[in-house]
Amino acid sequence: MLSTFKNVYVNEVLTHIVVPFMRDNFLEGNGILQQDGARPHTARVTQQLIADNNISLLNWVSMSPDMYPIEHVWDGLCQATPTRKRAKAEICRYWGVECYSTGF
Repeated sequence: MLSTFKNVYVNEVLTHIVVPFMRDNFLEGNGILQQDGARPHTARVTQQLIADNNISLLNWVSMSPDMYPIEHVWDGLCQATPTRKRAKAEICRYWGVECYSTGF
């Protein structure tokens, strides 16, 4: 399964979106790409593609709660709504959308 995610990330995201975007919008090579520590991001093929295209990476602290502010939101939501079903209903209510069963 990892191989599939890695291939999709490299072939679809990096090759067709990120590399052209960085090349077209940062002509002086001063763009910085931010990735987390997900396996597709740290795979050798990913790192090689980034290096081959001279893309700079932002140094990223692994699992830092300060770097993931959404985690504070989820924590507060989970404390306020003790069950997933109820949390999902609250999220849908807040956003004004109809909830569908997604295994959430």
